[in-house]
Amino acid sequence: MSYGTKRVRLVLCAAVLLLPAAPGAQQAAAPPRDTLPEGPLVFDSSTRGPAGSPLPGPKFRVVPTRGLARPYALAFLPDGGILITERAGRLRLVRNGVLDPEPIAGIPPVLDRNFKGLNDIVLHPRFAENRWVYFTYYKPEPGTTDTARAVLARGRYDGGHALSDVRDLFTTSSVVNGASGARFVFSGDGTIYLAIGIPIPATRPREGLATVTDAQDPNSHFGKILRLNDDGSAAADNPFVGRPGHKPEVFALGIRNSMGLTVHPVTGELWETENGPQGGDEINIIRAGKNYGWPNLSFRRSY
Repeated sequence: MSYGTKRVRLVLCAAVLLLPAAPGAQQAAAPPRDTLPEGPLVFDSSTRGPAGSPLPGPKFRVVPTRGLARPYALAFLPDGGILITERAGRLRLVRNGVLDPEPIAGIPPVLDRNFKGLNDIVLHPRFAENRWVYFTYYKPEPGTTDTARAVLARGRYDGGHALSDVRDLFTTSSVVNGASGARFVFSGDGTIYLAIGIPIPATRPREGLATVTDAQDPNSHFGKILRLNDDGSAAADNPFVGRPGHKPEVFALGIRNSMGLTVHPVTGELWETENGPQGGDEINIIRAGKNYGWPNLSFRRSY
């Protein structure tokens, strides 16, 4: 490897101060003032060894994409464009490094609160044929201002400024009012691994509200890795299908809050990064039917 400047395009979001917003679903609020620099930045990864001798490293040229507010996930289109979710419920399009000022319509209302809102986005493996775009979001629970259900949904995207045929495919059976993330990835057999987090106890606990102990409850979708068909139904060969008191969608349990999922390109194994308790982040290889411990087993302090 040469140590010349490497060209890397990253999607960055400005660090901003936001005024408090009214609780409930938030969809079309204007993005905050962008504080990112106009031009590219160059970062040098060179360092020094234990004796102080220089250890050369490559330089990285980073081109900021301005105008985004709290981007959560991105998906690369076949033509080189990038679809980007913003947590407040906007779906954005970047082409040739430039953010389209007009959001893509069709995303349902979301509860943008406690790190929920609009989350992940992934193209269907046969996107070139069917134009399906899959995404996760937190659907506000009617009659409340602070609770939501995690939802996997999809819509068709034909390159314009709107999704069509949008519908929910899977919805959790209970609601959550604390922090929760919904990440997912397609596996090699076309099924979907969906992680739904439950990192902290519920505030103002009540019946039907997910809390941290749900991660050990096989009859709850929270704190789990789920495995679904691409229509949102449970995969027929999931480990707990047909077992009383177990959700058929559950693939693995004891998950705190997954921030990333990927399928190993050689082995086909599911790898997961987990936002653990203080000092206890994890990288896990997820096996069918296994329990990853949260909240009963942890190497660090909960917060």
